[in-house]
Amino acid sequence: SVGASGGIFGLIGACIADIVLNWSLLFSKNVTDSKGKIKHISILIWLLLDIVFNSILGLTPFVDNFTHMGGMVYGFLCGIGTLQRLRVQFFGIKRTPWQRIRKILGRFFGLIISVIGLMVTVIVLLEGNCISPCPSCRYISCIPFPPWNDMADKWWYCDDCGGVSADARMSDSTGKFDELALNCPDDTPIVVKLSQPTDDKIWLEKQLPLFCREKCENIYTSSK
Repeated sequence: SVGASGGIFGLIGACIADIVLNWSLLFSKNVTDSKGKIKHISILIWLLLDIVFNSILGLTPFVDNFTHMGGMVYGFLCGIGTLQRLRVQFFGIKRTPWQRIRKILGRFFGLIISVIGLMVTVIVLLEGNCISPCPSCRYISCIPFPPWNDMADKWWYCDDCGGVSADARMSDSTGKFDELALNCPDDTPIVVKLSQPTDDKIWLEKQLPLFCREKCENIYTSSK
């Protein structure tokens, strides 16, 4: 996937990290009054609504939820490890030894997990041969909609049947096409016998994706 959504979600993750790091000040009775707390809560709610909306949008084709979630996780971890916390001493609040230790551990955790995560994702990208260890995870990023409609009546699909091809066989007796040699998305050839022979090539071409979804065992180019 190519686009700015991963970077945008990275910034959202960094914003969440900033809120987590400074939570005790943002909602402190000594620092923030009731109006300030309401403002902070409203900002947090809008941030969460933005995440939910874009995640739902990511269930449509050509929008990658894995990029969204990956960007947000890395943005959060990098933010935990690199963002500067507000100094509580400025507000007259003393920091306990446990709070100092927690700050150091938080930075260490964020940086180490970020580096390990980057190494793991690079290794998976280079060694995975584009085959996912979790085929069912594809539904995190795209869901055929609406789910209650028949397969032929959905608004959009998430498979690779849109680009399949087939060779039509014409019957000598009727002069019409009665059989298709269809290549499934994973290059598996199958034979589709037409219930009603036809000589309409345009209609046959439009029906190829439906035949693919009904007859092919695997409707994806790989086990991704």
